[in-house]
Amino acid sequence: MKCASNATRSRNSSSLEVIGTHIAAGAAQDRPRVRTRLLAHFVDVARQENRHFPIFARRSMEGEFFVPNSGQAKVTLASNRQAVQSGQVEGCDSCHEHPRASGDLCIVCDRKVVGPRLKELTVGGVTFADVRSQFLSGWHSLNAVRPRVHKVYQISVPSHIRALHNAYRANQRATEEIRVFHSAQCICDMGTKTAALCNYKSCGICCIIRSSFNGFAFGEKYNIGRFGEGIYSYKNPSLADVHATSATSTPYRVVIACDVAVEANLEVPDEKSLFVPCADAIVPVFIIMYTM
Repeated sequence: MKCASNATRSRNSSSLEVIGTHIAAGAAQDRPRVRTRLLAHFVDVARQENRHFPIFARRSMEGEFFVPNSGQAKVTLASNRQAVQSGQVEGCDSCHEHPRASGDLCIVCDRKVVGPRLKELTVGGVTFADVRSQFLSGWHSLNAVRPRVHKVYQISVPSHIRALHNAYRANQRATEEIRVFHSAQCICDMGTKTAALCNYKSCGICCIIRSSFNGFAFGEKYNIGRFGEGIYSYKNPSLADVHATSATSTPYRVVIACDVAVEANLEVPDEKSLFVPCADAIVPVFIIMYTM
């Protein structure tokens, strides 16, 4: 159920040097937005092609990327550690030594990750509040009972999954991303222990997150609905809740919040499902645990 993107990969791989040249030019011309976008694309493409590159990047306290040009000394591992220790840049959540380069991880630690990572959000924190607000504001149901959000796990997908998603957006000209919700049976104790996925083949939630929608419970490769084989999600989380089934050992119902790539100005009715043909079009970003 993967979308074809070999042509894009080949084209991207052959143009790594060109992208690098544009990054340096952006730095020389003091165009931070341009060099930030190019650097992010460069890193995604290079990782996708298993390429090594001599560009070292870090974020300043203002959040901008710093890219050394040819007239500057190469950033060393020692100076990277010093920058983290002094608080000039945010450190990797795993090694706590090197600067972040991909989400919460440095380049080295990110390459070691083979699956998604979960991080429990602080209740009352900004991100938790945003996810909760979006979940509740989108909830439209004839049932007067409103859900209560108890926990939210942030999902960090592997870099190659994000690269495939970006390639899909470029190939399909899907210039917008919208927040949708998807659910399935959850037979593990999600939310009652540490933030981790189970290994049960019958746990739909964990199978989906582990595979980034490339696999479902019992080894199924896709959903089947009114548009055929693919993936179905909803802007209205109450419709996703219809498919939520939880184990008796946990008090929570579970829904996955996702970002899906769509054409600009696409209208998706709240009462309808949104269909995408393959996993590259949709990325799981949060796990929401709630009660009714």
